[in-house]
Amino acid sequence: IWEDINSGRAEEDCSVLSRFLLISYADLKKWTFRYWFAFPGLVLDPPAIVTDWKPATDFFSPEE
Repeated sequence: IWEDINSGRAEEDCSVLSRFLLISYADLKKWTFRYWFAFPGLVLDPPAIVTDWKPATDFFSPEE
């Protein structure tokens, strides 16, 4: 995903950012269902830090 962001491919096709993994198991005799989701997460080094809180109205007009 990080390579797609850096290369600009994510701007052309945003579906490359929505990758996930699903593992599921259905025991139909007992009617139990198990599922696990896995989503990638970006880890920033150094971590992002919020320096100043500002309301959204400082950035967007009422029409937006």
